[in-house]
Amino acid sequence: MYLPCVGSTNRMCVIEEILCELNDYICKYNDRHIIIGGDFNTDLDKVNLASDIINKFAATNNLHRRGKLSTSDGMCRSDTQCTYYDDSRCVQSALDFFFTNDSGTVLSFELLDRVMNL
Repeated sequence: MYLPCVGSTNRMCVIEEILCELNDYICKYNDRHIIIGGDFNTDLDKVNLASDIINKFAATNNLHRRGKLSTSDGMCRSDTQCTYYDDSRCVQSALDFFFTNDSGTVLSFELLDRVMNL
């Protein structure tokens, strides 16, 4: 899944629409293992409207986030995985996540090509 970034037209409406559609599928297939992954275009460990909506959706649907990320200085800890790098500005963050309704389903994930991280 790819959610719109800051500055996108009607960003919150688009996020809510996508999560509403996902909720329909979760309800329809509630007896199955569910994995939702993608570029959420927000740091889910920071307080902002997009993160709040996504985190509430996850909690409501009993979804567990895999790979918690970020520190107070914005640098990824050694036990986390950043998924966005901008070496020219010395910026790194975590915007890509996986959620699952079974915490044993996704054990880890890895950024395969840092160069393709545009």
